[in-house]
Amino acid sequence: MRAMSPAPPPHPTALSDATRASLAWHGLLVMLVGLLGGALHAVVVIGHLELWPLLGRIDWTPAGDAAAWSRTHTGPLMNGLLALGMAGVGRLIALDAAQARVLHGCLLVTLWGNTAGYFVAALCGGRGLQFGLSTANTVTYLIFATAALAVLVALTLALLGLRRHRLSLLEGSSS
Repeated sequence: MRAMSPAPPPHPTALSDATRASLAWHGLLVMLVGLLGGALHAVVVIGHLELWPLLGRIDWTPAGDAAAWSRTHTGPLMNGLLALGMAGVGRLIALDAAQARVLHGCLLVTLWGNTAGYFVAALCGGRGLQFGLSTANTVTYLIFATAALAVLVALTLALLGLRRHRLSLLEGSSS
């Protein structure tokens, strides 16, 4: 019986078009959610919902303060830009297939986790900067902590992949 030789190590390649398209898709979706957050922020600031000329003024405001609703606008927009940036430079990030899947998954956890965290914080009044204080704050903290760990993994992998790409360019130019 012939012994099977071990499979060669996976060859790092640029992020696939499918991965990059997914990052762009989710980045744009998160940005749309951020625009909704901005609209809710405006409602809190002016104290009512203004839908002129369609429906006029509606006396309604969501729970929470203006600063929290401002974060539901700016936070998702920044997270969306992170995803769009990663999609844009994805051809320069050389990772094996497993690493690319982890990078993609961690970025999705970051995008949607942070977005959820901003909205939970705005609706429930917790900032999520430390564990405890209230149930809402603890939930918000755990959401943000998960997203923070995920983005650290994603950025570490992206830097590793970028370094691999740069080294391959240097090796190619020296031969």
